[in-house]
Amino acid sequence: MTVGIHSLEVRGKTQTLTMVITPHFKSAADDDVISVFDVWGEDRFFPQLIDADNLKVYSPISDTYDEWTSDSVLTETTNNHPMTAWAVFKAPENDIDSVDIRVQESWPKFTDVPITES
Repeated sequence: MTVGIHSLEVRGKTQTLTMVITPHFKSAADDDVISVFDVWGEDRFFPQLIDADNLKVYSPISDTYDEWTSDSVLTETTNNHPMTAWAVFKAPENDIDSVDIRVQESWPKFTDVPITES
């Protein structure tokens, strides 16, 4: 798969992560439907933002309805076509310009992802 990450966008008390994910599954036909859940495997979409300088980790805002992240099953595309996934977090507590992003525990981190103010 190919993953593209937009800069985090801060609006008031929240910040939003937007990712563009393009699955390239050799085991799937071009018209096969692939969801975020299929890309992530057994885990749900739950990225984390890491502020290493201030020793803080931000997880998506959570409530009963999980409306603060893309739906792992309903967010879908076809093989070799992009889809957008997003998650909303609390705004940074410290004055920082970037964070590292962990999208899956076993995957490498995306480092120095910029933070922009709206």
